[in-house]
Amino acid sequence: MRRLLISLLKGLNFVVRKVSGFTHFAQFAVQWGFHPRPEWFDHYLDQHWQFSAKNNGLWVERGVFRGWY
Repeated sequence: MRRLLISLLKGLNFVVRKVSGFTHFAQFAVQWGFHPRPEWFDHYLDQHWQFSAKNNGLWVERGVFRGWY
């Protein structure tokens, strides 16, 4: 029973991540595809879409390396 529950939850979480990635990409496309563009970039878009879609972690490294003197 425990294995089945874990398997179902993993599947559900996979679907949730895919939906979250899609909706964050849609937000990016609408905000940055039309004028006026925002004054700042919402890094939740990176976290939920760009990080896994493009395998690009530069947005994280900037803040981390800046904090290390």
